[in-house]
Amino acid sequence: MDKTDILSQKGVEKRGITTVVFTRKLVTGDKYDNKIPKNGKINITRATVLLTA
Repeated sequence: MDKTDILSQKGVEKRGITTVVFTRKLVTGDKYDNKIPKNGKINITRATVLLTA
C-alpha cells in the first residue's frame, strides 16, 4: 500500500497497548494491494511484538 492510499490514520497508547487505526479505499488501484470486498470474508494479517528491556 502506498502511503497516499491512506485516507485517515490515528494511533493511541493506553496501559502499554498501542493501537493503530487507518482507513483506505476498498479498491486502491495499487498493484500490490488486494481489493477489500463489500461482503464476505477476508484474511487479515497482523503482527504482535513483545519488547522487553
